[in-house]
Amino acid sequence: MEDRLRKIENVCLYIMAFCLVLDVFSIWAKDSRGMFCYFGYLIGGCGLVALRYKKVLKKEIIPYIGFVSIVGIYNIVQMIIRDGFNKWFSAKFIILLCVYCILVSIYEERKKIFYAFSNVVFILAVMSLFFYIFGTLLHIIPVTHVLEVIWGANTRAESYMNLHYNIQPLRVFGTVIWRNTGIFLEGPMYSCVLTMSIMTELFLKQSRNKWSWIKIGVFTVCVITTFSATGCILLAFCSFVYILYDKRINKNFKKVAIALVIVLSVVAGWMVLSRITSETNKSFSVRIDDYRVILDVFKDHPLLGVGYQKSEYIRDHYMTDRGWDYGGSNGFFGPITQCGLVFFVEYIVAFIGGIMLLIKRRDKCLIAFVIGYFLIFATNMISLKGYSIYLMAIGLYEIYQVLISHWNKHKNASIGKKA
Repeated sequence: MEDRLRKIENVCLYIMAFCLVLDVFSIWAKDSRGMFCYFGYLIGGCGLVALRYKKVLKKEIIPYIGFVSIVGIYNIVQMIIRDGFNKWFSAKFIILLCVYCILVSIYEERKKIFYAFSNVVFILAVMSLFFYIFGTLLHIIPVTHVLEVIWGANTRAESYMNLHYNIQPLRVFGTVIWRNTGIFLEGPMYSCVLTMSIMTELFLKQSRNKWSWIKIGVFTVCVITTFSATGCILLAFCSFVYILYDKRINKNFKKVAIALVIVLSVVAGWMVLSRITSETNKSFSVRIDDYRVILDVFKDHPLLGVGYQKSEYIRDHYMTDRGWDYGGSNGFFGPITQCGLVFFVEYIVAFIGGIMLLIKRRDKCLIAFVIGYFLIFATNMISLKGYSIYLMAIGLYEIYQVLISHWNKHKNASIGKKA
């Protein structure tokens, strides 16, 4: 019976992880297919909760259910004040956050979600390298068909059996090459899930075997072939921190490794500078402009923003030469501009909860993971993605733990005085 439950748990775990990966701007989850992705990681989370239903019924969890209910009611109230009833916000954020809040309180093996995420990304990474080398670069495997993807503007994507796409060309030294985007809409988004997986392997796993290092190697090659400056910077950060922290690494090897990391950082810096000075590629200036837009919109709509998914009201604040690039490029953009401080305060509270968890654990690798995620959050629009909502649920649970601990201490102190 236990073996059967364990198998069912693994199925739920990988359904959830697979859909969390696809949710980060993949072509497979584009348009209406995104709803199947959403239901996938919601059903996966509900399945994991259902398998531990006995823990949900315990008396100790009842106060926490009340806390989660308050979080849900708070979001419903601010949604209605801002947008009226919005079914997409209700489904994609409120329901999902409440389910994940319950999940992290009863699922002791929280890291398994991240391990499954990393395993899914590894399969996609091997597949993307295969098609990128033998299809995109060597032209041994032919393009099977061309499709149009609506991503800001209509974009033509060359498809290899719908398992890999050439969608984002890049000019390097006067030569046009394709970025390795895998099944994702852009190189930076692919590098985002790759660096998340690298951080999982380096900072969340207690020990690493040969298989872990093979995965890290594949992820690293894929990050480099995305030609993403932010991806290379994050890769350099992960490498530097791991080399610095791991006491098992020989001192001489550390010096060589740190030198290589510095070289990688210089290359990433050169890529950033080339973006700044390039007349044809304005991705860096767009990223800077997005932070200016956040401040401008916040001044005009500080509490409730302009409304969920009402980006047309933000366009007047953009610089004029952005073309069709109006989607936002960092995790602060969506919550602050669309939903305001009333909504973003939940991210702040969850982040404080994460800091409290770091203080409690005093784990250097966990600190590195949180810093790495913050850097990803600051350079990718992932705030309303399932991965971020799961991390938010962990932060809110830690806040609850602190509150209930103070409440119990105050209660015990009051009983002591009466006695």
